Amino acid sequence: MNSLSPRGYVPQELPFASEEAIPQKICKKCDNPFPATKDFFRPYGKNNNLRTECRECEKAANREYKNRPEVRKHRQEYKKSYYQNHPEYREYIKAYGKTRRESTEKREQILAHKRAYHYSPERQARLKVYQALSEVRERKLIASKRYRDKHHERRLAYMKEYYKRSEVREHRKVYQKTPKYRAYRRDYLRTYNKTYYKRSEVRERVRAREKRYRNCPEIRERYKAYSKVYRSRPEIQEFYRAYRKAYKKPYYAKKRDKILEQQKNYYNRPEIKERYRIYGREYGKRPEVRERNHIRREISRGYKNSTKGTYTIAQIQDLLKRQHYCCYYCRHKLEKKQGKYIYHIDHTFPLSRTKDTNDPINDISYLVIACPTCNLKKGNKFPHEFYEGGRLL
Repeated sequence: MNSLSPRGYVPQELPFASEEAIPQKICKKCDNPFPATKDFFRPYGKNNNLRTECRECEKAANREYKNRPEVRKHRQEYKKSYYQNHPEYREYIKAYGKTRRESTEKREQILAHKRAYHYSPERQARLKVYQALSEVRERKLIASKRYRDKHHERRLAYMKEYYKRSEVREHRKVYQKTPKYRAYRRDYLRTYNKTYYKRSEVRERVRAREKRYRNCPEIRERYKAYSKVYRSRPEIQEFYRAYRKAYKKPYYAKKRDKILEQQKNYYNRPEIKERYRIYGREYGKRPEVRERNHIRREISRGYKNSTKGTYTIAQIQDLLKRQHYCCYYCRHKLEKKQGKYIYHIDHTFPLSRTKDTNDPINDISYLVIACPTCNLKKGNKFPHEFYEGGRLL
């Protein structure tokens, strides 16, 4: 049967009639010739003229038109509004359903027979074997995914409304507290998680999601603040000390050579060297880091000269406040750039001239804050030698 021809018609010469008896008409859509009769072309108008498209092409065009999403939506809305605005149509539908239910004893028998056949052990066994086939499972997964994608919004809206019902929420609360549900949920999650998180694509997706989450600035700040507070607890510090003593130190002592070799290979990689070089350059430009490094250099100078005494960053900040952010010698306000004061830490008694003394020359009580100009002018002079400063201490 030719699929291009309505009702399986194939144009051919008729044995009992000539071509003049039944004229031929060519469909403008499929370009196939058919007899110019109402069986192949639909009539229209008062004169019953034949259309230019054959019946099959017209049906295909109508089918394609009705399957458009906007047309289907319009038809559904029209049916719904018609059903709501015509009470007689509603009554007719109700009466039709009632008579059909009341007069279908045969239908009930057929349904009972179908149910008995469907739930029979033989059919269930055959169905189980059939559904275990790999191609069948794959086909079902594709079909279910297509259905979920197609009706995703509708399913979400329905589930949202369904779980808002008070009776449903109460039933779920009661059911989720039962031991049967808890045991089922626990066993299900154990078996499912083992297989799910072993998939390579899932593991990659989880890693990417965690990396994206932890790289957020606010999340990093929150983790940093929490970690600082958490590790400052006495019980946590005691736990880490005991852990290092019991596990980490013996492990490191046992595999020290292997760990050192791994670290050496890692830090010798060109990309790691480049990354650390860029990070060190940016890190060293921070104002707080530069200030801390300056203080450490001054302390190390004191150690090299065998000078007693030391100080901290907090003591320097306190000294700045006590001097009201002014130079100790010229009493001018210190210069401020990018929110930071520019100053030098001056040893009132120079380290280069106080070697091997018992006085704590490097202590905070022997230090003052000076502007760069005054400190460079003073050099290695004692206070009574620096007349421009006007301070004898």
